[in-house]
Amino acid sequence: MVAQRVLTEAEMRMLLPLLDNPTCCQKEVLQAGYYCTYEFLLQAMLSPDGKTSAQWNELVEAQRSRLHLASAKKAKRTEMRGVYNAIFGLRQKLEQLGLNIRVRRDGYYICKSD
Repeated sequence: MVAQRVLTEAEMRMLLPLLDNPTCCQKEVLQAGYYCTYEFLLQAMLSPDGKTSAQWNELVEAQRSRLHLASAKKAKRTEMRGVYNAIFGLRQKLEQLGLNIRVRRDGYYICKSD
């Protein structure tokens, strides 16, 4: 029987950047995906439109600055709480498909489960 689980919108917003950057998705990219609308995220990931790409890059840069400030204040974990919660739920659902989300120093990546 095939495992089937419906993803929440937040989990889907985490999955798309992870699939777009399979070797390592930076935390700033996941944070941007968490805060932008789902429709905009789809456009940014799938559209060749340069305007959308520029807006996406600005959003990622803003999140990079935000996380840098949070890190300096020792509040990075608080700032990333929404992303961490979405990753946790997504990780549980992907495990049923033989996939796992692993942490690297600068981000996350998807791999086959051990």
